Amino acid sequence: MQDNRLNEMLSSLPAERAATGFTQRVLARLDASERRPEPFLSRRWLLASTACAAIVLALGALWLREGKTSTEMHAAQAREALAEIRAEHARLRQEFQSLSTPAASPDEGLVYIGGNENVDLVVDPERVPPAPSTATPAAYRNETY
Repeated sequence: MQDNRLNEMLSSLPAERAATGFTQRVLARLDASERRPEPFLSRRWLLASTACAAIVLALGALWLREGKTSTEMHAAQAREALAEIRAEHARLRQEFQSLSTPAASPDEGLVYIGGNENVDLVVDPERVPPAPSTATPAAYRNETY
């Protein structure tokens, strides 16, 4: 029901008419564009392609410079890491050599076995006699008690 009322209102509006000579002006413009071909490289196309080329060249230059900078940065980081590894290696070698050189202590080479408040059991491994060749492990004996 609302649609009928709307249709009635729209149909009561006056129809728009084109201005006098509108059709002749449109046809004349179409005829003029058919006679004058557009140049292959128009100014707009040249301007757009030049702008695109400039942007591509600028981005390419930035990319190349960033790539070199990045490579140089990675090389510097690698050299720094190598220097740290070499310093750590030298420190460990020095520490290892300090551990392997004999100390001037008279107790050097003694092994502490245990003890209590009155006695400490200490063994010098160089003074322990070698085990007899006839010794057999307890697991190999068949003696029963």
